[in-house]
Parts: sequence; C-alpha cells; structure tokens
Amino acid sequence: MISFFSTEIAEPPWWWIAEMGQGKVWLGVHSLDGWAIRVSGRVKLIENHGDCAFLLPLLEYSRAWLYKNIEQFPVVSKWREKFPEALLLSSALNYPGSDYWASKALDWIGDSAREIPALDDVLKDLVIRKSWAQGVRQRISRLKRNVGV
Repeated sequence: MISFFSTEIAEPPWWWIAEMGQGKVWLGVHSLDGWAIRVSGRVKLIENHGDCAFLLPLLEYSRAWLYKNIEQFPVVSKWREKFPEALLLSSALNYPGSDYWASKALDWIGDSAREIPALDDVLKDLVIRKSWAQGVRQRISRLKRNVGV
C-alpha cells in the first residue's frame, strides 16, 4: 500500500511525499539531485533497478494517479518530469522469476506509451521470456510494434 502524506515532510535537502511498505520506504526528492528513496532510514537517490525494486508497488496504481498525487506537493512537483519512470518500467519488465510486474508495467503504460520518455529504449533492449504467460508476451510484442522498436 502507498500513502501520500498530507504535506511534504521537509528534511532539507530532502522532501518526502509518500510512504509504502508499512512506512519502511519513503519516496521523495533531493532539492538539487532528484528522486530518492529512504529505506529503513537509509537515503539513496534512485539510480538503478535495485533502487526501483522498492517502487514496484507504484505499478499497482495508475500512472495518472501517481502524477496527480505528485502535483499536490509544490516543492516536489517541479521534479515531475524527472521521475524515473523508464527505469521503473524497465525494472518491472526485467524482474526475475515472474511476469506479475511485467503485467503491471503494461497496465501502467496503457495508452500512454508515447508520453513516457525513453520507453522505446526500454522496449528495444527487452527480451521477451518464454516463461511469461502468453497474454503478457503478446501485449509486449504489440507494444513494441506500436512504438516502432
């Protein structure tokens, strides 16, 4: 479950807007460097798939829902365009062992494929796994065709 705070929690230079994982993970921004997570008290900029593993539950909600919630925080909303969406989707599409997160990533993308920066790069490098359900494989193939990769 993800809960957005009623106001930003300021711990300059960090600004926190949401918690997930029963409060063990916080989502926010560094005022100069961009999006970050705080996991069990340790703060880290979101830079790789390992960092995004903590954000995968965002994919259980809609893309519109996330961005609508971000907009309610004035300090953080200026970082909206820099949200690591392509990295999050890549993490989900490359998550080992299950097609659950791949399916959630496809739901998230929906009709917004053209609006997601760097999505074509994510899809270009994506290897479709035979272990995924046929429906997931077909959806990914169709998405790749639609964005021209």
